[in-house]
Amino acid sequence: MIRKVLRFVIPFVVLVLIVFLLIKNENNTIKECSGFNLPEVNVFLIGKDSLLLSGEINRKPLVISFLSTDCIYCKYQALDINNNSHLYSQWNHIVLIEYHDSLSSFIKQTELDGNSDFKLTTAGNTVIDQFKISGFPATMVFSPDGEFLKEIPGELKVEKVINEIEECLK
Repeated sequence: MIRKVLRFVIPFVVLVLIVFLLIKNENNTIKECSGFNLPEVNVFLIGKDSLLLSGEINRKPLVISFLSTDCIYCKYQALDINNNSHLYSQWNHIVLIEYHDSLSSFIKQTELDGNSDFKLTTAGNTVIDQFKISGFPATMVFSPDGEFLKEIPGELKVEKVINEIEECLK
């Protein structure tokens, strides 16, 4: 009797696991779409004035890295971005932080300093919602005309993100 039950249960469990893994990987794929342009929103430079994102295009593509203070993966992503920020220097790069907890604690933990290779900014939920990102961390790429080109979701090493950006801009 037990063998008959196990013959049914084991394949069923394996099938459920396979379906779960497929769904999980599908949610972490790179999105591409058209018809979405850079929102006309102001974000705030850390410790400075506001910044109009559309003013950051300047004939170069705009790359926005979205992070959140309550996301553990974002902390790893922030450290990687900070340590490899020079790899983004060919584009206008903005690191946008949605904050729920202490913003200063997040910046201190991740050593983000808003160096010359990227601009460190912050925004609340209403601004983040306008970008329609699927989750944190995420990277969005916009053309020099402000047209949305690609969303790269999930915690990825900077080298992988750079490869995706370069492929998108070809």
